[in-house]
Amino acid sequence: MEKKQVYSIFLVVAVFFIYMLPYLILKQDCIISVWDNLDSYFVWYKTIAKYGWFLPLNFEIPEIMNGVPRNVFHSELIFQVAIFNFLTPLKAYFTIDILSRIIGFTGTYLLLKDFVLKKEKDNTLLLSGISLCFAFIPNYLTVNFLTILGQPLWLWAFLNIRKENYKYYNWLVLTFMPFCVNFELVTPFFLTIVGGIWLYDLISKKKSNPIFLLSIFYCAFVSLITIYRFIYISFFDKDFVSHRKDWLYAQLQIFLQYPFFESIKKGIFTQIFDNGEYCAFTATKLVILPIYLFSLIYSGYKRQKQYFLPLIWLLIFSIFVSVIYGLGFYYQPLLKFIDSHEVLKQFQITRYYFLMPTVGMLTFAVSLEFLKEVFPKYGKYLVAIFIFLQIIYLFAQNPFFSNNVKRYITHQTITRETCKLTYKEYLSEENFKLVKNFIGQPQNTYKVAVVGGIPLNVPAYNGFQQINGYLNLYPLQTKRKLNQLNANLIKDKLKNQIFLAVWGHQQVIVENEYSFDTKIMKEMGAKYLISDKPIQQKENSKIKLLKEFPPLQEQAYPIYLYLLLE
Repeated sequence: MEKKQVYSIFLVVAVFFIYMLPYLILKQDCIISVWDNLDSYFVWYKTIAKYGWFLPLNFEIPEIMNGVPRNVFHSELIFQVAIFNFLTPLKAYFTIDILSRIIGFTGTYLLLKDFVLKKEKDNTLLLSGISLCFAFIPNYLTVNFLTILGQPLWLWAFLNIRKENYKYYNWLVLTFMPFCVNFELVTPFFLTIVGGIWLYDLISKKKSNPIFLLSIFYCAFVSLITIYRFIYISFFDKDFVSHRKDWLYAQLQIFLQYPFFESIKKGIFTQIFDNGEYCAFTATKLVILPIYLFSLIYSGYKRQKQYFLPLIWLLIFSIFVSVIYGLGFYYQPLLKFIDSHEVLKQFQITRYYFLMPTVGMLTFAVSLEFLKEVFPKYGKYLVAIFIFLQIIYLFAQNPFFSNNVKRYITHQTITRETCKLTYKEYLSEENFKLVKNFIGQPQNTYKVAVVGGIPLNVPAYNGFQQINGYLNLYPLQTKRKLNQLNANLIKDKLKNQIFLAVWGHQQVIVENEYSFDTKIMKEMGAKYLISDKPIQQKENSKIKLLKEFPPLQEQAYPIYLYLLLE
């Protein structure tokens, strides 16, 4: 084995070990991404696992949103749901995170080696370094597993089949990938782009390549199997009406509307000149973008078509995604058009931006290889420096990693105002156990309303049955009942109306008795209220404070338990 390969292996192992250290050392005291991660998917999957892996189509999960069908959640066929049936929640989370990064590294390595970088060159550093950079992008939606980090491996298998390599491992990748991603976030968009590659071959090369086309349809078919519960509830369950029926994108984006060209400009700035959408973070702004722009201009000047053309195609694709993103989020006439077509409302065409981290990785690879060739004397040193800087930037841009390191090195608790709570503080299992013991009744015999700043789904995680919560698909009648409960709050501000009555994923109740209707609470079955602050009560209050439970960890929240009076 050559020295370069040894160094590369050492680099890869070292970076993975450094990333894993906070998990290994801090365990429940580590800080984990909350938004659309710990506050939602994590709780949902753990709650489902409590009842078993395979559940009937008519099974109900009672803990969230006053009880919802099992079918509103992802099916048990996908890995990130199934694993919660076999491991404790935190171990399941760690496994998903580390495994997704290993697969992200492997897939990027294979894609670059076989289809992007020149095979006759010694690209050991490029292969290992860029694969590491992609594997460690801040993947804030960790529980979504391979939705982002699996794309290079997925694309590698498709390109192999396009090249008439029909070996079994390519079909294995196409078979298993749909079971490792969130369908609605990436599958339709990824497959349409792969379909675009097939169409390009058909038009420009007059090559039909039927096996390649078959592979796309095969992957689409397998993907549909993984969402069988969604298909059932959407087309065959006549009793279920989604809360999304009230959605109007033109209203949802009422505070973020721009003219046509301003919308495009906004999209281009976000996706190309910034770090992309939060949930599909590209981390291209500081290191990759300047290198890419220089390589694009200089390769054009030097007439290096083998580099200039791929960089141009990547730019065209980035602009395509940016235009869709900008118009789909900010341009009012298009939003109204989408509102008038139910299929487009469900499709959410802006989600092509979930492909942008992969595009960023490809631009980085082509740009660095160009620098290495055009500056033969010191190009390899430039490559090493830029990869090192990008890895540092990635870890710095991951606030959960950097805050975990700070917490361990300084032995100081980071305040709630400057970061997310730790896993233990956020879920507050010990404190909720005290609440449960104080009530002293089986949790399936009463319901609670979650009030104030208590993380919306955390009581459900701890076994309480909530009348409200955070869920991206639930019955319309539940949403409208909660809107009646919050009628005063909704009337108060247009923003509240859009958040609760139009969007409605998160059904919050503020800590003010004048804002909510206790009668509706009782109709929904609530007996107790749980809040992190004292609730402002009316003169003839219908609620009674039973006990305050101080936080058991320094930065955790207190719990105020109220009784809903008859």
